[in-house]
Amino acid sequence: MRAELEMGLKVKALRSNGGGEYMVRHVQQFLEDHSIRHEMMMADMLQHNSIAEHLNCTLLDKTCAMLSDANLPMSYWLEALCYTVILHNVSPSKSLGTTLTEEYTGMKLDISQIQVFGCVAHIHVPEQARSKLSARSMACTFLRFAQQCSVFHLMHRPTQKFIESCNDIVFDEGGPTLCHKRIILEPDDDAPPPSPSPNPATPSCPKRATHPPIQDDNPHYDILSYRHWANIALADAAEPKTYNEAMASPDASEWLATCEEEMRTWKDLEVYNIVP
Repeated sequence: MRAELEMGLKVKALRSNGGGEYMVRHVQQFLEDHSIRHEMMMADMLQHNSIAEHLNCTLLDKTCAMLSDANLPMSYWLEALCYTVILHNVSPSKSLGTTLTEEYTGMKLDISQIQVFGCVAHIHVPEQARSKLSARSMACTFLRFAQQCSVFHLMHRPTQKFIESCNDIVFDEGGPTLCHKRIILEPDDDAPPPSPSPNPATPSCPKRATHPPIQDDNPHYDILSYRHWANIALADAAEPKTYNEAMASPDASEWLATCEEEMRTWKDLEVYNIVP
């Protein structure tokens, strides 16, 4: 189990309200194989498990308030509940004198990435996903953090699609004062940066070739000279109009090969039938 792996302690008991989800055969077999005691309380007697029930009520109240403030339907209760648990774990506890996360892991959690649930998040659209004249950003709704990686879990309302992104994101948390927060998530990598080489080679930038200005009376760029060469090109590019002219031209062999290839193509496509 996750708690046993992270804390190095063994789970000794599981307390439930006697619901059927914990009474099925495979759950009971799992508890028996791991020597976990199953404690069941009476139905409709929340006082027997008051600490857990009070926490459930607190989380549900926060979830409903967050959904109402973000103007989101009840279908997004899972995203709101997951983010409520994160906020509850990083909030100071009066009984502990610290946060639940710090008490559980022994480390302080970085809360600089905490955003207002349901705020507007403008994500950068990469070049390969847009055209030259389309918008460079897309307005989404922030829901929570992704569970398996350090990215933001967002929702695009016009298309009702979920997007997970860690690129350049600008958050607009609203409020009486206009405030935008720009965040770029960096990958979690504790490896030390590579040491610079003792004699780094400085890449040389290519220099732009420069030429002196050309005079206006340069005969090389005279319009008449272009016209002269154009007339020569047109005269050389004259093509034969009949079969006899093609066979009489210097390129007769090439014209003959082209004609034979065209005839073979027409024959394969059955364009015509030979009439005796």
